[in-house]
Amino acid sequence: FAPTLHTRGRTALIDWLRERHHDDAGLAGTWQMPGVSFEALAKSWTRPLTPAARSDLEAFSTIMVDRLFSTLTRACRAVDPNHLNLGARYYTIPPTWAQRGMTSFDVFSVNQYRKTIDPKLGELSSAIGAPVLVGEWHFGALDAGLPASGIGHVPTQADRGRAYRVYLENAASQPWCVGAHWFTLYDQSAIGRFDGENYNIGLLDVCNRPYDALCDAARLSHERMYDIAAGKIAPFDDAPEHLPMLFM
Repeated sequence: FAPTLHTRGRTALIDWLRERHHDDAGLAGTWQMPGVSFEALAKSWTRPLTPAARSDLEAFSTIMVDRLFSTLTRACRAVDPNHLNLGARYYTIPPTWAQRGMTSFDVFSVNQYRKTIDPKLGELSSAIGAPVLVGEWHFGALDAGLPASGIGHVPTQADRGRAYRVYLENAASQPWCVGAHWFTLYDQSAIGRFDGENYNIGLLDVCNRPYDALCDAARLSHERMYDIAAGKIAPFDDAPEHLPMLFM
């Protein structure tokens, strides 16, 4: 528990636990934590949690996630009923307790900086009953002259093209994936954006010149994409050497 006291969320949690466990003895017995009480939960909490306690907190977290996203979804649909809810663009695959609260989405959006998209996203798609949209992915290279290459990166521009094809065509072959959005059109400035990122991640450099190897590869994949999705042809799989991810 965070040390902040008397928040609406904490009050709601304690009320929920009272309904679930009735009294201090029921709570302490289920959690297997002698001395725990509803009064103690209203204060700063530093004791380690038992598996039963974590299970309760995960169940309540599901309620909070559902309350957040279902409330926002209803509000948006009240004024704009004819557009899809693309979710929150989660930064990775959320834990199971969070997934259970995300069933109001029409599409689950997620960033996926990997060589290919994670097959576990197919399991997530089944769990929440919605397809997946990759909101961010890219590959940079070391030969563009910028101080850094990208979160996902490879040695050369030719390798960027091959990495692009492998990723996009693999995504197109997954029936639960409805799109993959490359980040971003232009390279970042050599002197860095607001947070210092200065990656070679564009289809174009900052002078509006295309990276031909990458753009040519993208055209090839785009021409094949629907046949891949229909199962008529296999996705491109000639992967280049991948350098270690910067993070994630």
